Amino acid sequence: MHVPAPAAAPITEPSTGLHGDAARARLAARGLTKSYAGVTVLDGVDLTLAPGEVRALLGENGAGKSTLIKILSGVVRPDAADVRLDGEPVPLGDPATAQRAGIATLHQELSIVPGLSVAENALLGQRLDTTFGAVRQRRVGARARALFAELGHPIDVRADVARLSPVGRTMTALARALAVDSRVLILDEPTAGLTDAETSLLFKAMQRLRARGVAILYVSHRLEEVQEVCETYTVLRNGQLVREGRIADVTIDELIAAMAGRPLEAIFPPRVSVPGEPVVAVRGLCGPRVRDVSFEVRRGEVFGIAGLAGAGRSEIVRILAGLQRRTGGTVALRGVPFEPRSVRAAQRAGVALVPQERRTDGLVPDKIERNANLTTVDRH
Repeated sequence: MHVPAPAAAPITEPSTGLHGDAARARLAARGLTKSYAGVTVLDGVDLTLAPGEVRALLGENGAGKSTLIKILSGVVRPDAADVRLDGEPVPLGDPATAQRAGIATLHQELSIVPGLSVAENALLGQRLDTTFGAVRQRRVGARARALFAELGHPIDVRADVARLSPVGRTMTALARALAVDSRVLILDEPTAGLTDAETSLLFKAMQRLRARGVAILYVSHRLEEVQEVCETYTVLRNGQLVREGRIADVTIDELIAAMAGRPLEAIFPPRVSVPGEPVVAVRGLCGPRVRDVSFEVRRGEVFGIAGLAGAGRSEIVRILAGLQRRTGGTVALRGVPFEPRSVRAAQRAGVALVPQERRTDGLVPDKIERNANLTTVDRH
């Protein structure tokens, strides 16, 4: 059953896009609609991108962003839609067809193949130059280097892609989009896991793509960077388009209110909490990338650990979760000395870790119920 969205904020018409001059649109999508088991997750959404435009696609989790992306990228077949690229209809429901038409998508979980070189990943899916079935590595490398030069990001194209930094892997995926001459690029949370410096490199590459006329649909929950890199925005809520316009004409507070469907004061009410007794007490903790760290986490408290990539944030939680051994210091759990020798031992003591790389470190490609019960198999 479709639940109607709350009263929407007034829609602001952008000067570019479907409600402006559709004839000059690079991408024009009308009436995107999709339901699952009678539940409407996308309800007649219109979206337009002009050449060189960077449009933010915003909304809370469950707003319909992922479904919209999957429809445009051919992963999901819509119930109803009319999608045109430079005025020509785009067949929907097949990823290869969408890519050949000129729509490239960089998902948050990048499709990178460890064991292959950077050049081979950048040209994945392309017909490579061969001699008697053997790839001509020099020509492949030259093509790949030209792609990275266009992005302004020189890289050793012979290296195993598994050795790249997060921004290097993102650039490799962007190079792949260039290789197929994409006209529309969809970026889904592209800065997740990137440092500020790496994010700056990505933004510079995006500017180069814009200069080539590539239209970019940019999905992110980081509204400050949306303000920095995007010209226009579209807000979805409960599968419906509730607001769109120019980024320059809207504040972050207004965007948050449009996404949530209620005033900002109601989203972040005053906190009233009194933390209880210490649950975790860390004193002088040492380990890989960790030196003399001390802190306490009390009952009912949300404790944050911040720092740049490589500062030791992940190592601290890995030590507490039994994934890494500490080399110094002490840890107490509810006043009792705590030194787990394995993940299983930590879990039995009541410590659970949700890892940063969920797909590779936290889940197995199987049924949902099996994943949900992985930590309690011996109890069933």
